[in-house]
Amino acid sequence: MNSTSILIEKYLKNQCSEEEIKELLSFFGKDTNENELKELLLSKFSSELDNISLDKIKSSDALKNADNFIANNITHSRSVLKRYSFIKYAAAVVIFYIGGLLVYNKYFELPKEQLKEIVVSNAKPGTNRATLKLSSGESISLGGNSQSKELPTQISNPENGLLVYKDENDNALLQSINELSTPAGGKYELVLADGTRVTLNSLSSLKYPQQFSDHERVVELTGEAYFDVVKTTIAGKKVPFLVKTSKQTIEVLGTKFNISSYNDDALQKTTLISGKVNVLNPKTGEKYALLPGQQAITDNAGITNVSIASTESAISWVSGNFMFEDVYLKDILKQLARWYDVKVDYNDIPKTRYNILLSRNEDLKTVLKILEDAGKIKINFFNNTISINKP
Repeated sequence: MNSTSILIEKYLKNQCSEEEIKELLSFFGKDTNENELKELLLSKFSSELDNISLDKIKSSDALKNADNFIANNITHSRSVLKRYSFIKYAAAVVIFYIGGLLVYNKYFELPKEQLKEIVVSNAKPGTNRATLKLSSGESISLGGNSQSKELPTQISNPENGLLVYKDENDNALLQSINELSTPAGGKYELVLADGTRVTLNSLSSLKYPQQFSDHERVVELTGEAYFDVVKTTIAGKKVPFLVKTSKQTIEVLGTKFNISSYNDDALQKTTLISGKVNVLNPKTGEKYALLPGQQAITDNAGITNVSIASTESAISWVSGNFMFEDVYLKDILKQLARWYDVKVDYNDIPKTRYNILLSRNEDLKTVLKILEDAGKIKINFFNNTISINKP
């Protein structure tokens, strides 16, 4: 056992002298001891930090920053240092840059047993993932190039991220209701039996029959979806397509539009891209006819307003982008949380508005860095949570 290891053991037992504590602290900043320190820390705290590998640790910068932090913020006296276990200082070294973010100050507030849960990491963008629930109650996981179970003969999964229904003209399927749901970090595309194409965003679900009736086509949406509705005519009569949400009912014949109707959003927005739709407010009974480029917004009080909207912004997610036009940071982070499957600490978020275009294909650290630079703020990501540094 080398001298540094002995000193760590002694400190953990509260047996170090003041000189030995200073020796440990000075050890942090020496690049020549870098590999030794990494090995030592990982061996001592492997159970807490088992998600970290040596090749991921950019320790030269991390060690210097940790050393500077300790030197500038902690008095080198035993009476002060006794208040913290050495593992918290060790954690300050092991917490490392991933995409240029070094966040170690929060560790001093947490007990040893929580270190494993808060290893700093990045978050990858969402992928094609969904769950199909059949009318029988059976659930089938979709994602990658396969599904967990065999699909019914009427349904196919011809490519990753796409589910297709055949028009069987079978009345027995009229009462067969299916539901396609996407998780946080998931997205999926669906072709209904009438040929209507629906793209589901993260944390969204669509209920629909396997076969539509001759009188109307009705689906129910929670979350966000983009619709490309096929015009259907039977015996010379147009068959309407209805989308029901918690705040609106949208009636269409054949058109393209986007609906954002998340339960945790105060507003539901229906944006018309082409064609024509009628938006019914179930609470008031009022009906609003939208023209392309218009948006119907319904709040929690049941009040609906129609205004001009940016259609490009409303459907940017379909083509793999986030387009924010005069949007508050809080609302941006909420969308990031859904797509990257992370959490947000909504404390201390400034009321900054952004006009910015971001790619949904970038990893989270890249997106947060762009927001940081544009908004002149500091954004942290640790313990799978986005938070803002107080100014």
